[in-house]
Amino acid sequence: MQYFDKTTFCCYRILNSCFTYWRCFMITIGYTDADFSAMEKTASFKELVPIAMQIINRICPPVGFVCGPISAAGGTKSVKRNTEIFQSHIEFLERKGLKIFNQLPFEKTLWRILAEGKNESNLLKDFYQPLFDSGAFNIFYFIPGWESSYGASWEFRKAQELEITIIHL
Repeated sequence: MQYFDKTTFCCYRILNSCFTYWRCFMITIGYTDADFSAMEKTASFKELVPIAMQIINRICPPVGFVCGPISAAGGTKSVKRNTEIFQSHIEFLERKGLKIFNQLPFEKTLWRILAEGKNESNLLKDFYQPLFDSGAFNIFYFIPGWESSYGASWEFRKAQELEITIIHL
């Protein structure tokens, strides 16, 4: 199923323009310039997994993971607004002293790969599932409205399957 067939290019453009902000912000919480360079060179979701695991290991597992809508298919129906909401929840949790893996810097690359013909099932199976199966996450935080997101609904089922603690924000 090509879940993003009508929104992929638009989402990629919007996230591409927002990426500079995320890059500046993220360098201070686990990301390095080498991570960003490696992300830009990847051609598949599977190639991103070792990069993400390096970042997670710098944060020192176990860590939390925020789940909710990012694409224009869910949430506010705006990629820009959805990512702002997503980032604000991550920042809220980090201000409480919690260790959170912020996946937003990966979005530019994920959308580029989606635009090249992969679908969301590949994204979930090839990128997120190996991260979740690694045991690095001990808690998933679900943003209000997560139910409208195909990906967050899948993450909810995975959290239940892997017996990861679920918190509704």
